[in-house]
Amino acid sequence: MNITFEEPGDVDELANVSVARPSPDRAELHWHHIRAVDGYQLQVRLPAPYARRPPIVTKDDHATVTDLPPGVDLFIDIRAFKNNIYGDPFTIPLRTTGEPDETLNLTAMLLKEKGTSVQLTWSPPLGDRYKNKTLEYEVHYIKAMQRRMPGGLTNGETCFMIFFFSIYLIAVHTISYM
Repeated sequence: MNITFEEPGDVDELANVSVARPSPDRAELHWHHIRAVDGYQLQVRLPAPYARRPPIVTKDDHATVTDLPPGVDLFIDIRAFKNNIYGDPFTIPLRTTGEPDETLNLTAMLLKEKGTSVQLTWSPPLGDRYKNKTLEYEVHYIKAMQRRMPGGLTNGETCFMIFFFSIYLIAVHTISYM
């Protein structure tokens, strides 16, 4: 029988984290490197209605988070990992500058001829900062009723990008729960 001891590394010892804000929509994070860890995972937690972002994984002791929405309170969790063991997150609260994005009025209409299709329509935002710009919209939906996690939708989420003010979702099913 052989027993092998790995080099020590404590995934819970994240320290000396600093944040720089070179522009309103990005944050640069730096932290003290922990010896003998495999890497670090960063998770940006945005408020509803923003979708959950995929985590950022890096082996470096720094990372840049981009495309942050304006005028929101958010959290960035950083945690070290080794051999699929993740440490407790070091959480950084952050408020981005600027005017928050406008909330769109969304109308959903069940199409009777199919019974499983929904037409979604909305009007473009009215603010001056949106005028004379080609806007891109994201539609996020989940395939089954799932509990929402902080910061957005869960793993069953699907996303696609569109440039128009109307789309059709095909094969929408009603699920009843007791």
